[in-house]
Amino acid sequence: MSFNKKLFTGEFIPTAPDPSQAGSTPTGKSNFNIAIYTGNAGNNTVTVGFRPDIVWLKSIDGVDNHRLYDSNRGIGKPIYPNLSAAETSAANHMTTSSTGFTLNSNNNNSNGVKYIAWCWKVGGGASSNSNGNITAQVQANSSIECSVITWAGNGSTSATVGHGLSGTPDFVFMHDRSEAGGWNAGHVSMPSNHAIGIQSNAAGSSSMGNNGGLTYGNFNSTNFGFASGAQGVNSINKSGNDYIAYAFKSKSGISKYGGYSGTGSTGNSITGLGFEPNWIMLKKYNGTSNWVITDSQRDTTDVRTAALFSNSDSAQDTSANLGVEFDSDGFTLYGTHNDINASGGNYLYMALKLN
Repeated sequence: MSFNKKLFTGEFIPTAPDPSQAGSTPTGKSNFNIAIYTGNAGNNTVTVGFRPDIVWLKSIDGVDNHRLYDSNRGIGKPIYPNLSAAETSAANHMTTSSTGFTLNSNNNNSNGVKYIAWCWKVGGGASSNSNGNITAQVQANSSIECSVITWAGNGSTSATVGHGLSGTPDFVFMHDRSEAGGWNAGHVSMPSNHAIGIQSNAAGSSSMGNNGGLTYGNFNSTNFGFASGAQGVNSINKSGNDYIAYAFKSKSGISKYGGYSGTGSTGNSITGLGFEPNWIMLKKYNGTSNWVITDSQRDTTDVRTAALFSNSDSAQDTSANLGVEFDSDGFTLYGTHNDINASGGNYLYMALKLN
């Protein structure tokens, strides 16, 4: 459900968002854009206004995995944010052009199904980066402070990897490309010794298990390192395995990565972003919850309730209790669901503006 504001009473009337009435792809964007398209099971060209280096796709109205593509690994090769699976060997799901991307098969393109595409311009291709003691392949976009990093693990617990951003990242998430295992992420709003996985609804934790994790305490202005587990760092830097990471840093007027406290009450306003967001991802990190993704294109009403979850293959949830309004300086939580606004909950967020 979504909401229409009833101004003369201050009440909210729930109305179901209709995927067929979702917003069209905004024009004039050069770095980050959101597109909605309908699958056709064949060649299907989606225009976003630039050649994307990161494309994150998900069906809106059907059960299907999230698929994440990037030009470091080869743009047609997916990895799955909601799964622990290794990178697929397929390399032909899509191609890109100067204005968008083309799907070449049924993948992310089933006939008649609605899809969302979140697209980033990064650097147009990777180059060697030796700011860590592992030489990585990195591309970065200083206009929005995001980067894509690939490297070959060396098994060292003291290894570091250059990230290519202008300063310390606020959020990095990564995965082993070579074998199955959970995603690892560190975020500026969590305790500096905590890691969390975007494929899981689990809370953040200071326990790195046997094989290590990724924590904010190991980020600095030029590189990031790893937190060792009881037996080392095989989850994030196993010798001979290939890895992928996506790094983000707040950019004034464009992006913000931070945290907030849940209240359990409607009207919880998160301010200080400096812009009105078009895309947010929220996660309670001190307890179990879904990773909630809300954007301005799937639900164009004043309070948006169309939520997808990075840890689930489910169709979007339109519960009124997930309602979020995008404001000129942040966002307001009208829902009180545990996933976004539980009393006593500590939450992290990613917030981006189309640009």
